[in-house]
Amino acid sequence: MGDDDYDVELFEAIKRLVDKGVLSKNTLAHAISQVVVHEGYESLTPDQRLVYDEIIVPALVRQAAKLETTHH
Repeated sequence: MGDDDYDVELFEAIKRLVDKGVLSKNTLAHAISQVVVHEGYESLTPDQRLVYDEIIVPALVRQAAKLETTHH
């Protein structure tokens, strides 16, 4: 992805995690999430993917489930 090309939906979802205190800035998990937003999942190393898959993905899934239940 280029400098101006990033995943806006993922950026906003991660911002909500930070705003709700689920994810803290200046942590490894947050830094890795920003790499995915700006460079894509494929750019991660195997160790970074493990952190993303074990921390960020479950938090995003829980957030999506909460959003879905509040909209129905």
